[in-house]
Amino acid sequence: MFTNAHHSRGRALFALAMTAALGGCADIPIIASPPHFDQKTIDGLNTVKKETHSLLGNLQRPAPDCLYANNTIGFDALVADIASVKAQANTVARNMHTVAGIGDLADSAEHFRGAASAGATTCLPANIVKNQQSAMDRAIDRLVAYEQKKPKVT
Repeated sequence: MFTNAHHSRGRALFALAMTAALGGCADIPIIASPPHFDQKTIDGLNTVKKETHSLLGNLQRPAPDCLYANNTIGFDALVADIASVKAQANTVARNMHTVAGIGDLADSAEHFRGAASAGATTCLPANIVKNQQSAMDRAIDRLVAYEQKKPKVT
């Protein structure tokens, strides 16, 4: 049978073990802080939105302006801008949600590029272009709203 002395010694050993175990983890927070607000990410997302509007505006113009071959520079610029803002978002610790959202934007832009290039000799229907613009705007607006709710670093 255990006596009070055994229980006290057990508690003391447990406390000593916990102190030793946690002693090496003093710099690691028990609950990780959320990702912080990053104005550069918001600025980059706004640049992507402007680039999207410019490109998709060209795709809604009459032929030959709307042809893929005449918009490859715009597609390249959009892809580069998205890659740039994703790289910026990756500099913020624990920023998985924003990085994943920007990755989704990149995927959407690439899929749209594929659709536009498939009809190299014809323009995309206006409703397809408008739907893409609306989808990109909504995605960017959601990411900007999420970024603006993050805590500011002081």
